[in-house]
This record gives sequence, structure tokens and C-alpha cells, in this order.
Amino acid sequence: MLTLLQPLPLITTRVAQEHKIFATLAASGKEPVGLGALQSATGLEIGVLESILDYLGTQDMVREVEVRKYAATKLTNLMLVPLFQDAVTHL
Repeated sequence: MLTLLQPLPLITTRVAQEHKIFATLAASGKEPVGLGALQSATGLEIGVLESILDYLGTQDMVREVEVRKYAATKLTNLMLVPLFQDAVTHL
């Protein structure tokens, strides 16, 4: 049975790729990135950005290490591989 939530992983991953959420987190290495810095890097509104980060966190694509501070995971880096970026773009 199809539900409205099925496209959500694909959509949030694409938004994170296009707005450089994954790239910003990966570039910081092991240092967490604050919500304000991510907002500056992405240009997304804070509420939208928080919602996307919350969802990505449930999928282990990002990790909230402190309140409003985020870090990359193995999946964050995997989503930056060109093959995965192309797959998300063309699905």
C-alpha cells in the first residue's frame, strides 16, 4: 500500500544535497555545525531547515550532537558520492 510518507526520504535527501546540508556537515569534519551556520550555508528558513534536519536524523543521515548542533554520519558522506547524487536526482 502506498502512503504519503514514501517519497519523504527521497525528497529530504534531494533538498539536503541541493542546499548543501550534507556538504556543509561533511566539510566540518568532526566538529558540529550550529543551526545558524547551516541556515547561512543553505539559505533555508530556520523552521524548514529544522524539520529537514529532524527527519534526516531519524534516518541516520545527520546526527544532532547537541541542541541545534549537527554532525555528519557515514550516510552523510555517502550522499555526497556522485553516483548517489545522480540516483536521487533521477528517481
